[in-house]
Amino acid sequence: MKINLAPFCLSKGGQALNRYPALSKPFHSGKWLYTTDGRVCVRVPATDESEATEKVPEMGGFFQDFAVAACVRPWPSARGTTQADGVLTIPKQQVAKRTIGGDYWFYVAMLGRVRFSPAGGPYDPIQFACGPLQGVLCPR
Repeated sequence: MKINLAPFCLSKGGQALNRYPALSKPFHSGKWLYTTDGRVCVRVPATDESEATEKVPEMGGFFQDFAVAACVRPWPSARGTTQADGVLTIPKQQVAKRTIGGDYWFYVAMLGRVRFSPAGGPYDPIQFACGPLQGVLCPR
């Protein structure tokens, strides 16, 4: 299963992209291929075909306590969405008592069959998994 990691890369331009251009593409670290935009970080097992940047931030610690087995709840449906003139608007969403932006909810939901861990407090990252992909999403 090939997973599109592009939505999780830093791509919105501005000062952050100028300071961290290596985050505009996935990168290897150990046996994993990572991508992040600073709020959400995902990883999949690296393959020989994986495209990655040369400079690599250290990300292993971000997943140190990650437990796929704890990802038992299905990703929730969005609430309060509106559609006008062909544009879907997704407001901030509550996932496991944490507030996340509608755009991030959508990026994770588009992976399909996502499961998340309900563990943690309102300011702790949300751990989620989808097949071989593992992710951590920081609440707003």
